[in-house]
Amino acid sequence: MIRYLISTKKKEKLYQVILEACNKHINKKQNNIIIHNLDTKKNISIDLIWFFFKRLISMCLFDMNKIINLRYKKFNIGIYAASHTFTNHKVFFNKFTMYTNLLKNLLIVAKKIDHSLSLVKVSKGIYVDHVGYISGVNIQVFAKNKKIVYCNGYPRGLCFVDYSKKENFKLSPFDILKIKKKSLKKKIKREEIENKYRKILKNPKKNLKWMKFTSYDKLSKKKILAINLKKFDYLIYAHSFVDGQLFYGFDGFSNLLDWLEFSIMQIKKLNRKVLIKPHPNFYNKLFGKVADQDREIFLKLKKKYEDDSTVFIDIPIENYEILKRVNKNIVLISHHGTAILEGTFLGFKTICSKSTIWSKEFEISNQWNDIQNYKKILAKKHHQLKNFKNSSDFFEISSQLFFNDYAHGGSKNLFSIIEKFTKKIDWKKVHSKPNLIYDQIKNQNANKKIIKKLSQNIEEINCL
Repeated sequence: MIRYLISTKKKEKLYQVILEACNKHINKKQNNIIIHNLDTKKNISIDLIWFFFKRLISMCLFDMNKIINLRYKKFNIGIYAASHTFTNHKVFFNKFTMYTNLLKNLLIVAKKIDHSLSLVKVSKGIYVDHVGYISGVNIQVFAKNKKIVYCNGYPRGLCFVDYSKKENFKLSPFDILKIKKKSLKKKIKREEIENKYRKILKNPKKNLKWMKFTSYDKLSKKKILAINLKKFDYLIYAHSFVDGQLFYGFDGFSNLLDWLEFSIMQIKKLNRKVLIKPHPNFYNKLFGKVADQDREIFLKLKKKYEDDSTVFIDIPIENYEILKRVNKNIVLISHHGTAILEGTFLGFKTICSKSTIWSKEFEISNQWNDIQNYKKILAKKHHQLKNFKNSSDFFEISSQLFFNDYAHGGSKNLFSIIEKFTKKIDWKKVHSKPNLIYDQIKNQNANKKIIKKLSQNIEEINCL
């Protein structure tokens, strides 16, 4: 029987290279696998029509929590539909637009379930792009049927999970990309990790590849630093409002605008002072329209909530410029950002979600798993919160984040390998249009070498 490698992307440009590499990799175990594009232009099934009819009359499609937990044929479809819906910044300002987009995306996701179920029996595995968006729903079907799943995303690179292995049955699709305990084979000395943080804090543009094109305005910075930063009780790190919502699971907040507004309102109720810092990508040219939309939403929040006790920083500024001037007892709050790690390194107490880039068994911050739990943690006084500086979990997460060869910037990373066989890449253009990388490949011979090299450097993820 022919066994297909299914793909959620067409085999063209950059994805042609990725899919050929995955195909070569999977062929080690099975011959004659043909790449097949997962196209959902199939007719809507009677089952699907009946499913939506029942949910409409029960009104559950108008309750966001119920939508996010909505299951079709035992597979979660709601969280993927919601994640994709919130990439459209217009939905934050118009409820009708939000619900019409959400219903449309629920239908698309449910159709993908039906199509995946029709193909999974004749497949060996699947490549899934953007695992937190609509395409990610396919992972559930292929995982349940004990197939191999390939994907690519932060904080990892190109990787795969073999769900035919019994130990991987319990690995959730939301946990594939997460940092896991004891999954890095090489041991990194604490001194190396500490030096890495010192370099990042001193010069983030030089030491974090994705921040190379963030703009910092020295004149505007003087205005911010003129504020008495020692008066604040909390420092909140804002996240993108339109990119990567719900990628690491659901903790009670359907999107990061809801989370930030809730945090501000709770702190106001506690009569405490809070400083809100924008994500540096709000001012990063690589992020194009996403950065523009994030800034627009951030400035609307500033207009709505800012007063003497709630201050928004509306310019790009290095994290360390803030942290070296604030009160030592300030509490740092992030939903899932690495600013938590930088703060932990410097000895600050922190709060973050359990739906983050590392798995739940790590103890690295005062973490919440639902809204009520978050309220309780926010209400705690400084001395009641735990400090995780120098903890073994802190060093393990840091070593995997910064020293994994397969991750972004590592020698075995997808883009690092491709870059060895291309002309000089203009990353400003490539970030928003990654297919342009393919145009930089020198010739067909280089293309074959890239595919071979990539197929030998796909990270295996196991549930330990």
